Amino acid sequence: HGLFLGFWGNVRWGQTELETPGNRVGATLELPDGDLLVSVVTKLYLLRAGAEKAEVIASPPAEITGFTRIENTLWAITVDGDLYRTTVTPPFTFIQTSKLPGAVWPKLYNLAQTLIVASADGVRFGEQFRPVERTAGLRNPHLATTADGTLWLLGEQDGEQRLGRLRQT
Repeated sequence: HGLFLGFWGNVRWGQTELETPGNRVGATLELPDGDLLVSVVTKLYLLRAGAEKAEVIASPPAEITGFTRIENTLWAITVDGDLYRTTVTPPFTFIQTSKLPGAVWPKLYNLAQTLIVASADGVRFGEQFRPVERTAGLRNPHLATTADGTLWLLGEQDGEQRLGRLRQT
């Protein structure tokens, strides 16, 4: 299917460009069958492999800022910290499971089948949002996974840029 890029009002997926009315693409996730989930403001689109248009599907009531998949569960988090889950295959029925208080643009990641949430107050893990040691007060956190599965954390803390590796203990 190729690489995909989110633009202002559309998504380019391989050689196909699909309109996703709205302004910005907030989060994307490739599903096991090769389809894509794309959040654009408060709408959620399903882009089917080989399709020529994006299908609007039922989604949580606020803007989704992060997706991840852990086994057969699809997780989504909204701009205000509401955590939702659904099955990884359509039809999607998002059920709210918890809320991260004070969240600002949180992002979701999967580290060894563990839910990781990064937001302005640091990094947390699991549905109960347990804090990850030494990440409190981290501003503008960004997480990235390398090909070997290592999860790297970049952010600002105590006026300094920080780079760290997250691992399970």
